[in-house]
Amino acid sequence: MNQIAADLSRLFVLPVCRLFIHCPQGSFAVYRIILSADDIMRIRVSETNNPSVEAVFALQALHGSGHDGFGEWRLRVARNLMRSGARAQRTANLVRTVSDPEVLLALCTGAGPSESRPRGDISASRAQAMSAIRDFFRLAVAPHWEPLRAHLSLAGDTRRDVMSREGVRVLLDALGPDIRWNAPALEIHNVEAGELELNGTGLVLAPSIFLQSAGHVARFTGGRGRDVPVLFFPDRPAADELARLLSDTTAAGERRGRESDGLAALLGRTRAAALRVLREREGWKNAELAERLGVSAAAVSQHTTVLRAAGLIATHRNRSHVVHTVTHLGRLLLQVGALESWPTASAPRPTFA
Repeated sequence: MNQIAADLSRLFVLPVCRLFIHCPQGSFAVYRIILSADDIMRIRVSETNNPSVEAVFALQALHGSGHDGFGEWRLRVARNLMRSGARAQRTANLVRTVSDPEVLLALCTGAGPSESRPRGDISASRAQAMSAIRDFFRLAVAPHWEPLRAHLSLAGDTRRDVMSREGVRVLLDALGPDIRWNAPALEIHNVEAGELELNGTGLVLAPSIFLQSAGHVARFTGGRGRDVPVLFFPDRPAADELARLLSDTTAAGERRGRESDGLAALLGRTRAAALRVLREREGWKNAELAERLGVSAAAVSQHTTVLRAAGLIATHRNRSHVVHTVTHLGRLLLQVGALESWPTASAPRPTFA
């Protein structure tokens, strides 16, 4: 165990960068995001999870220690990266030689120049760097992505509910213990000091499982070439639950092979499958759902009627079609189901920026 920890330290020596740093106890560094009235009106909670950004945050999580739920995962990732093979070597080389994770985030978000190169000894094009990030995602995050994605989706839904019921001020105060609304600024405490004025662009809020700092601001290239600021904030379960989400999928798969699918037992296998498919995107039509599930349109109509009566989906008419979306209650139920089920061959593959 000690040797693995030593190898982990040798492989992953990266200096910290802006907003990743935790300040020493007693210091009062604050990063301030200045929001105008227009910015406040344009605050929204992200409806998508970016796996490449989460992979960069996972690189940072490898440096942590203590009983935070990441311990076994760190050791397992370190062992996998020490294996032979071009993919492991390429990923380990990126981790070892890139001196500024900010550059990796710029590559992931599309906010950096297309020819951006990570600073340090590595001479990699954007495509090569993104390839290494994807390799790291497959190695360290993808085996756990479905339950992690379910947790992040539920975290986003919870924040949207807070915003709709209590308003933006309560939402901003509920992002974490080190994030506070002090008009006209959203203050992120215990990070490197700085200030960002949005000037009417608005702000996107995005929960993160792996983010280690109190918050991190990145810019995504949006429509019409505009950069959209995104505030990532940490949202993860308690250490023991997180360790279970990040447990060895081989052992977990053997246990699940002896267990029944609780969601299917509760709803029926086809209705459980329909609910999982409906979560993938907003607004499925009956014909699309029937084709995806491999059943008739009449069967889909029967199953959606049951799901709608249970409050798990909502249905509305769009011109000549009826379309279905998962409700907050449905997402809560899927959150429980996701803790027991890893991605299958039919599960949607993560899309990288």
